[in-house]
Amino acid sequence: MHKAVKVFLIGMFIGPILAETLGFISSFTMLINVEMGRIIRLSASYLGPLSSIWFSFALVMAVLETKPIRYKVMVFPVAALYVLSTSYIFVDSDSVAETLLFNINYLCGLASLTIAGFLILHHFKTQYEVISKHA
Repeated sequence: MHKAVKVFLIGMFIGPILAETLGFISSFTMLINVEMGRIIRLSASYLGPLSSIWFSFALVMAVLETKPIRYKVMVFPVAALYVLSTSYIFVDSDSVAETLLFNINYLCGLASLTIAGFLILHHFKTQYEVISKHA
């Protein structure tokens, strides 16, 4: 669980910081070269959705360290669908496919956060039971 928490925290901080930094740099780059600035801004806009891959990886790592099978049954399909629905960034904007994939990605993000909350509660509950046995 500790490795999963580290992966999650790294993704939570590096993804947004890198995206914001690239967005900031692109504004100044556009003053010199407009096309290069647009490329940097476009790459920054891809970092947000691609962070779902990072978070799915952290969720799978966390669930592999838990005993109950019910979490594993829930996490693997949600994580796979979460990663696959990230492809909305490559679909034409304002299309039905993009809207559908975006909504699926959003719902999978909510499901992942909910499952992660239950995993954390389960982890703390088992840690409390282990500590209370040894006390």
